[in-house]
Amino acid sequence: AMREPKIAPDGKHFAAIQSLGGKPALVIYEVDAAKDAKPVVVPSTDATVDNFEWASAERLVVRLKMSMRAVQDTRMRTWYRSMSLKADGSGLVMLLNDNPMFQYNIYTAYLAAKNLADPNTIFIPIVVRNFVAKDRNQYQVPEERLRQDLFKVNLDTGHGSTFATGIWTTQDWIMDGSGKLVARIDQTQQ
Repeated sequence: AMREPKIAPDGKHFAAIQSLGGKPALVIYEVDAAKDAKPVVVPSTDATVDNFEWASAERLVVRLKMSMRAVQDTRMRTWYRSMSLKADGSGLVMLLNDNPMFQYNIYTAYLAAKNLADPNTIFIPIVVRNFVAKDRNQYQVPEERLRQDLFKVNLDTGHGSTFATGIWTTQDWIMDGSGKLVARIDQTQQ
């Protein structure tokens, strides 16, 4: 069975999640390929293929899911990682690989936006610790200990950097498709 089939923006490939050995795998097909052509398969390993999205005609972003205990935590939690790869299966890179804080996160696969002018750039919202500076000291207000920032991520290198900083009530971001931030959506308290 095939689920979530999605065609690449240029129409040359399509991908879907299929079962491989009882686990979900991402399978990438070339449109109008020769009869003997084999699809590219990205299997689940220690992490499960959860979802994917075409970031450009050439690259996909794949969300991986795993359940594990975090350091100093007694509960089993679901964590996500995102990786990028080319339609031919090459160029595999873990996104946000330059920041160990994002090794496991609950948001590292949700694409807030793509930059149509730069197909190697995507924007991902990330929940981060919210440190507030006051009188040369950093502190955390308990109800404001986390916030959602927007990160700009390079699909070829996996490196990311803060593009916009949210506040503790930030819920989402709206981009214009060319790398410009249009709005930040904050939740009201009512």
